Amino acid sequence: MNEGKSKEELGVFLRDNVRLFDGFDPAVVAEIAAYSELRTFEGNEAIIECGDEGRFIGVLVSGRAEISVADNTGGRVVINHLDAGEIFGEMSVLTGDRTVADVIAVNRCFVLLIPQDVVSGRILVNPRAITYLAKLLADRTRAQAVDITSSQLHARAVAQSDDPYALSLKTSVPGKIMALNVGLSQIHFGIYDTQDETRDVHGIVDGADAAQALITIDAGGTVTRRERAAFPFRDFFKVLFESMQLLDDKFLFTPFDVIAIGHRVVHGGSKFSSAAVITPQVIAEIEALSMFAPLHNPHNLEGIREAMKFFPDVPHVAVFDTAFHQTLPTYAYLYGLPYEWYKKEGIRRYGFHGTSHRFVSLKAAEIVKRPLGELEIISCHLGVGASICAIDHGRSVDTTMGMTPSDGLIMPSRAGSIDPAVMIHLMEHYHLNPDALAKLINSESGLKGISGISNDIHEIEAAADEGHHRALLAHKAFCYQIRKNIGAYVAAMGGVDVLSFTGDIGESSPLVRSLACQGLAYMGIKLDEEKNSALGMTRAPAIISTDDSPVKIIVIANNDERLLAWEALRAIERNQITLAIKEQDEAPIPIEVSAHHVHLSQGDVDKLFGPGHQLTPEHELSQPGQFACEEKVNLIGPKGKIANVRVLGPTRKETQVEIAMTEQFKVGIQSPIRESGDLANTPGLVLEGPAGRATIERGVICAQRHIHMPPEDAMRMRLRDKYVVSVRVEGARELIYGDVVVRVNPNYRLAMHIDTDEGNAANIKTGMLGYIEEIQSRR
Repeated sequence: MNEGKSKEELGVFLRDNVRLFDGFDPAVVAEIAAYSELRTFEGNEAIIECGDEGRFIGVLVSGRAEISVADNTGGRVVINHLDAGEIFGEMSVLTGDRTVADVIAVNRCFVLLIPQDVVSGRILVNPRAITYLAKLLADRTRAQAVDITSSQLHARAVAQSDDPYALSLKTSVPGKIMALNVGLSQIHFGIYDTQDETRDVHGIVDGADAAQALITIDAGGTVTRRERAAFPFRDFFKVLFESMQLLDDKFLFTPFDVIAIGHRVVHGGSKFSSAAVITPQVIAEIEALSMFAPLHNPHNLEGIREAMKFFPDVPHVAVFDTAFHQTLPTYAYLYGLPYEWYKKEGIRRYGFHGTSHRFVSLKAAEIVKRPLGELEIISCHLGVGASICAIDHGRSVDTTMGMTPSDGLIMPSRAGSIDPAVMIHLMEHYHLNPDALAKLINSESGLKGISGISNDIHEIEAAADEGHHRALLAHKAFCYQIRKNIGAYVAAMGGVDVLSFTGDIGESSPLVRSLACQGLAYMGIKLDEEKNSALGMTRAPAIISTDDSPVKIIVIANNDERLLAWEALRAIERNQITLAIKEQDEAPIPIEVSAHHVHLSQGDVDKLFGPGHQLTPEHELSQPGQFACEEKVNLIGPKGKIANVRVLGPTRKETQVEIAMTEQFKVGIQSPIRESGDLANTPGLVLEGPAGRATIERGVICAQRHIHMPPEDAMRMRLRDKYVVSVRVEGARELIYGDVVVRVNPNYRLAMHIDTDEGNAANIKTGMLGYIEEIQSRR
């Protein structure tokens, strides 16, 4: 075989030498060869590197290669050898994870690279190919267990990747992604090139002056400003393209170059847990939610409608400030108000700045080179609006902002700590409707309300330097609220790994950052004052903690419009997969309701049942190799006891206890919602058995609802490991479960697990069936 082989000859090679293509129609194989790329790699050259994003399945046409990883001593552990006709790269393409091993050419190799879209459209539609790939995944997963655990491999992949969480806006489709943030008096926009980020453009149209509009455009670091007569929003795109003519030719584009548009929408209520491709139904739901954001959602909708007229053939995506916070537990989002107000009127904490907090969490994980799923992060978004968010292993679990954009942490231009009860009182006392109250809050509160000077933190700090009493008071109140909530969230999560600052104030005020961190060294938060004070405005992330600080303190530049574009791309990708799923015959997922149970380490088995005791299987469970044991234990907490809790086998490295929310009060423990095995900063308790007691310092969780899925089912359903989906359950009381994590593993059997609380609430019984409704996000 030589590099000059024709595509026809490559098609014949694939049919005759590659088991993946057994039984394929020759015409389909020829198409696969035609759409793939033949590349040459020299000896010792990396074909795939650990941490790369999975973009292709490779076929070794000639030569020899090896799959290997670096061990803890710097040597190499060879997982597998590859000869002509064998494939590689399938694990990353099919699971969506970063590659966890290197593929290195042993000698000169010719490799056919089959792109991901060809894999999805021409290979994964063949049942025989799915079966072959599933077996190959299982075999290679077992092979990777040599000396190095899968979690170690995943952590290494994250650490070695330049873009482990796909934060780049680069796509295979050339064009422009537009982002629109239509506010009360300003329109912020961004235009992002999917091939060359040096062509990106950011701009603001300031319409605060009723007679004049100020247009500011930043193109490649060159800022252009122009004034023109004020104009209605329906003329925005005409004015935008007129203004673009003033720029260098490299930044010019036409409406036909736009491939997607992301729109900021402030309030998505409890309906939207992720960005959504806009449909008439989505628009109607945004309108209905305007009661919670009367100054924002109507402006957002105006931008959406005009953009859809100007770009009728482009996908439009609504990106909701509130969506990231839909993982808040009920006890974190309820107010101390009549419960019926929540059930009937939707009065609860929704949270805002979610897109910023989500981006910060991903970027922070990338910076510290640790998987997001093992981090506790406190994100401080401090700008025109300000909020703090507690992010526990990738999930928002609490936030300072509440029901409306004017309800939350003390803010530069909005009210502080205004809960719905206070807002109701203000409306009654001053005879204001919600719209008038919102205008009053936004104009007369926050730093300006206290200082009487301004909402600009730098003007406040300048006045405070001169001894202005109310400026000093406003600044101290603002920093106090930040520091107080940081401490509260350390307590809420049981620890913190990363403290991040973003937003105009978070990025530009060393004094605010310093005062926010003062006195928190005992929590492991140690600020390096020299690094902090020396840091100017920068687009690059900066670590400002001391070298010995247990908690990394990071300043991360925020770019709201770029985040809109990023969310839009992810939403379009999810929507395409959801539509593809719905075009197929619905695949039923068996549902199993799991009661409380315990997984024991062998050390704790010895303490509870006697030295050398082996667990006694009573009956098999649905997951291969798992079984219910005859053994039972008592769980003893600070408040009480749960008796006769079943032990499940086999033994694990660390003991884990899974109880439902309603049982937490019985034992006096507040356990977080976590995936199995994710035990960092979880509470412990005492286990009691016939031979004695075992005290665990950690390990009690409320299990995240999840789906066990083997690779062949994941391929058929077009899902990947760590996708978060919603699942429709049919029955007398049909309902949809959101925030369901998909776990893909060759050792799994298809089943969705919920706990007894979730089952009882909707009369769900083991044996009922669920169906994938939509993809919400990916962890």
